[in-house]
Amino acid sequence: MSPPAPETPQDPTHAPLSGLGERIAALADRVGGKRRLAAKAGVRESQLFRYIRGDNIPSLATAAALADAGDVSLEWLAYGTPRSGGPGPGGIRDGNGAYTSESEWVAPSRFGDGIAPLRFQRTWLESQHLDPESLLLAESPDDAMAPTLQPRDLVLADARATRVETAGLYLFLLEGIAVPRRAVPLPDGALRVGCDNPVYPELTMPREDRSGLRVLGRIAWAGRRY
Repeated sequence: MSPPAPETPQDPTHAPLSGLGERIAALADRVGGKRRLAAKAGVRESQLFRYIRGDNIPSLATAAALADAGDVSLEWLAYGTPRSGGPGPGGIRDGNGAYTSESEWVAPSRFGDGIAPLRFQRTWLESQHLDPESLLLAESPDDAMAPTLQPRDLVLADARATRVETAGLYLFLLEGIAVPRRAVPLPDGALRVGCDNPVYPELTMPREDRSGLRVLGRIAWAGRRY
């Protein structure tokens, strides 16, 4: 990795751009923390803290690296508002590299600790008939759903589906842990809950005996970590 660009020291005649530190801190929250942002941008974490505090101003090259790491425009990072023809505040890039407004992206609620914020484009969610305000992001805790899902895979659940009415993958709350399982409603009203990994047993639960089983939502999307 090439050495980081030199910092611009603070002095009375060269005040930092208004709100720059707050916007850098917001980028850190977006990507999962200050350490992660520093690593993605190729700067030392101690440097990043100085930028956030306003002790130093990043060079143009470093600011560009920070903006790229956080998928925002350099103009937004520098000014907080778009210049002529630029993206709006918090503008971020979509899958085609085009900038879209912050309001076009949705960060679902997260179930569990250690799950970094993940944003989905509102128009894509709506095209999948999902309510952007009724989503839950969780992590597969084990290999029970392998090979379909691996440990630490992310799943996005439609939290409106709190009953199993059709067969599919659902997110259940079992003993305080969110777990993905394959569920099939049976003609007699019972519910078959199973795993794709044959090592794990399958359960058939009568309609009247589902205490301790809560449906958090139907799984609509899964993402794998590498």
